[in-house]
Amino acid sequence: MSGPLDGVKVLDFTHTLAGFFATVNLADLGADVLKVEPPTGNPLRKDEPQVRGESAYFMAINRNKRSIVLNLKHRAGREIAQRLADRSDVVVNNFRSTVMSALGLGYEELRARNPRLIYASLSGYGATGPYRERAAYDPTIQAISGMMSLTGLSDGPPILCGVPVGDLTAGTSLAQAVLAALYARERTGVGQRVETSMADALVFYLSGYYGPAYLADGRVYERVGNRIPFCAPYGAFEAADGYLVLVARTDDQFRRLSRALGHEEWADDPRFASPEARLANRDAVERLVTERLRTKTRLHWMAALDAEGVPAGPVNTVGEALSDPAIRERSVIQQGHPRGGVIDGLANPLRFEGTSVERYDASPLFGQHTRDVLRGLGYSDDEVTRLAADGAVVVGAGD
Repeated sequence: MSGPLDGVKVLDFTHTLAGFFATVNLADLGADVLKVEPPTGNPLRKDEPQVRGESAYFMAINRNKRSIVLNLKHRAGREIAQRLADRSDVVVNNFRSTVMSALGLGYEELRARNPRLIYASLSGYGATGPYRERAAYDPTIQAISGMMSLTGLSDGPPILCGVPVGDLTAGTSLAQAVLAALYARERTGVGQRVETSMADALVFYLSGYYGPAYLADGRVYERVGNRIPFCAPYGAFEAADGYLVLVARTDDQFRRLSRALGHEEWADDPRFASPEARLANRDAVERLVTERLRTKTRLHWMAALDAEGVPAGPVNTVGEALSDPAIRERSVIQQGHPRGGVIDGLANPLRFEGTSVERYDASPLFGQHTRDVLRGLGYSDDEVTRLAADGAVVVGAGD
């Protein structure tokens, strides 16, 4: 069964996680993603841990793609890139705004050759504005967006999120923009430029309460650890063998929680009789919950909480999460690699009834498809050999 983007050709100039995450989402949906690498290779190929000489990280975010190595500083390398763009539905890059134009691969240049082209750009701070040329990494975006100010304990320093949310949200947002542009092209017959930035994407995620609160009345919330301003009890609580998270936002949920913990009388205590009362007495209700949870294991309490329908979950390590049979059933897949062997990977979270996202081809070796792609453009093997000798391309292993 083919994927929903079967037949869509994507030329991928991305070189960091945010861009890789955008294009792996498109590749998982069935797009033919051709990854353009420089002759020096992408540095992420060297990241640890290595599996038989291949980076597990690189393999995860570049599966279902092909690789061609082009020297974009070489005239012939740029010409090949332009010819590939002529045949593509989508071009994706995450360089700063002036880089692609300087290479003759900017939007205006490529649109003139291919009016149906969707040109997708992702940067740290966007193509416009005073920060457009500023260097960016995920931690700097977490900081400037305000997100980092909300993470950590009230009496401690701001803390980075445990995963690179600036990269991942930006990549997801750009993939979403590409899908919308492809749909629009079905109606109009022409492509367009789409653009987002890491800062734009992460600031938009402040929509989860804190941004609207400030815009409404200037209210600025400080970090409060695992608490939130409008609900108690809420957050991580210590059991006998670790932590679990629970939420009791409504009166019904709090009564169910009280029953699960063996203290149904809590729900009738005037201090806890309404959401407002529980907020006013947050310290008291959280102390009671914590004291009770510490008496037994997470497994015991999860059974009791599940039986009462209380939203709860153990605070797993990554290893515990990916060893949970229920999570593995939906979220862990196996994929083969010519060097890495058969390895576990993380499944795409989307499910379709009429199309498939079950194609999990290995990430490409460096320049693995250079010769094959150039043959498709009409180059003979002798011409490819000369291009490689001239330094315009690199023909990699397996090609």
